[in-house]
Amino acid sequence: MGVSAPWRVGAPEGDAAGFVEMEVGHDGGLPACPDCGGVAKRHDAVRREWRDLDIHRRKAKVVAQVPRGKCSKCGVVRRVPVPWADKGSRFTALFEANAIEWMRECSLSAAAKRLDISWDQAAGIQARAVAHGEARRAAQFPKRIGVDETSFRRGHRYVTVLNDLDSGAVLGRGSGTHQGRAGRHSGGI
Repeated sequence: MGVSAPWRVGAPEGDAAGFVEMEVGHDGGLPACPDCGGVAKRHDAVRREWRDLDIHRRKAKVVAQVPRGKCSKCGVVRRVPVPWADKGSRFTALFEANAIEWMRECSLSAAAKRLDISWDQAAGIQARAVAHGEARRAAQFPKRIGVDETSFRRGHRYVTVLNDLDSGAVLGRGSGTHQGRAGRHSGGI
């Protein structure tokens, strides 16, 4: 899970819903304020849960009382980042990596069904993975680009993808609608 001091992992236990639950605690101080560098003092803690990889065919989750600190200079209250999950995600990084492997092998719907998550949750995992990949990728200046547009669902909804024809890298994407007989396009990259 990537847990090290000041975090500590307790023994796994079962809960009433049939999950294997791993309690994680926080013993240390708080990081400096990312805005002004001021010292953060413990404000309170918020209970959070993240879905983790299944253990012996039982769903697993990580549960933690995540501390929040209040900056002594600017007064902003922030939650301490956790090392096992991205900000805003309700899944551990290991679960998300496993989900991406499934999505590479089958459709988003099939992966969501296999992982017992909703289609929207699977799409969120996919979007975070794409954002991570785009952040790691250096600026590119392709020699040849390609544009592909395809419809999805019913009606006139389209997704457009811009890619580097030599490397195959996706450079941009967007969606929109076509309206009327003239084919006016709205939305896009």
